[in-house]
Amino acid sequence: MSFQWHTQNNTQQKTNKLWIVGLVVAGLACLIISFWQKNFILAILTILILFVIFQFNRKDNSTHIFSVSDQGIQINKKLYLYQFLKSFWIFYEPNGIQELSIESKKTIVPLVKIPLYNQDPNEIRKFLLRYLPEKEQEESLIDIIAHRLGF
Repeated sequence: MSFQWHTQNNTQQKTNKLWIVGLVVAGLACLIISFWQKNFILAILTILILFVIFQFNRKDNSTHIFSVSDQGIQINKKLYLYQFLKSFWIFYEPNGIQELSIESKKTIVPLVKIPLYNQDPNEIRKFLLRYLPEKEQEESLIDIIAHRLGF
């Protein structure tokens, strides 16, 4: 038994144009103040932050393939073997967040989050319990902010 699904990145929430205008206005105000005060480090930091935010928000129509099988959990061509994973948790709110969160034994990228979309979280949970322990996780502040902003 295995589960496989795919999705495109453009299924994320569309960013409100008012939010983008507000971000541009705030960024320009910060740039004007930083140049007025001759604080060039703040100007560079502001430009970098705006660049990163717009890059995350850019439309990406690439397709991602996810699978959960007896071998492990696969995202596109990257296979996460169960022996290198610690635990999992499913974040699920009807009409809200639906993610599979995997805790890895790696220290650099300890959490991997996979959108579940139309998958049955109970079936995936039952399947994963055969290979990994379920350990409750809390959503980080960054995840909460990102979901609210539509990333």
